[in-house]
Amino acid sequence: MVGLGEAFTFARPIAAQHRNASGIRVTAPAGSPRFDHDESGVPLGLLVELGPALGQGDRVRLAAPVTQPGPMTVLHAVLRGGAVDRRAIYTRDASATIDRCLAQTGRHQVIAALPGFVQPREGRVRAKGEWWRLASVLVDGAGAAIGVGGGRALIEG
Repeated sequence: MVGLGEAFTFARPIAAQHRNASGIRVTAPAGSPRFDHDESGVPLGLLVELGPALGQGDRVRLAAPVTQPGPMTVLHAVLRGGAVDRRAIYTRDASATIDRCLAQTGRHQVIAALPGFVQPREGRVRAKGEWWRLASVLVDGAGAAIGVGGGRALIEG
């Protein structure tokens, strides 16, 4: 297992607030990650915000590229507006996909890359004990995975 500080780089040119594990508002120094909690100390995730002015937001990136070749399924869970959005994203460039996911504002709870394209069921992927919604470009209006006809999946692992 790789530690968070070894796997990712963090940048923010200013100090910024978050709640610590005791639920108390504290100020994190510039350039350090903020792991936010609610008032009772329940973890909410890695906080990524835009910042008060252009160029003052949080920036999180992989410290080194994902070295596994071939197709991958990136799992991303982020808390926004009180709800957790769990998405599965099929990609052939896991590093770029992870960096794009972590560039989004919110409280990031899970970011993972699994080898291959995890087989979808009814427009969702089951992995790590949770259901993950497929990226909207891979599902039709009814939430079913897009296929190529004849019952064949568009993407098969």
